[in-house]
Amino acid sequence: FPSHDNVAIIKSKIINSMNSIGISTKNFSDRSIAVLITAITVDDIPVVHVKFVIGEEVKRVDGTETFAMTYASDDVFEVVKLDEDLNESIDNLLTRFVKQYKEDNE
Repeated sequence: FPSHDNVAIIKSKIINSMNSIGISTKNFSDRSIAVLITAITVDDIPVVHVKFVIGEEVKRVDGTETFAMTYASDDVFEVVKLDEDLNESIDNLLTRFVKQYKEDNE
């Protein structure tokens, strides 16, 4: 799994990306952001699955409030250099999210 230093780098990347589009990460929010990292082996090859998800309180058409996953994106890669590969994957996932967020909020 990622080194302690790389976990801090990943957190910083997430915070910077969210701040760049006006999503505050400083106080309590109904919005939850998660990065799920799973390591598996496929035919003796180490593979990592990274999933970036956002969940938040939403109001249904009938007025009912509920918690829902409002965004999910994932990436799978063969591990060569874990921290470098993971950073590249996180960068790609965050870039996709920021792009879609901007498109959805134009």
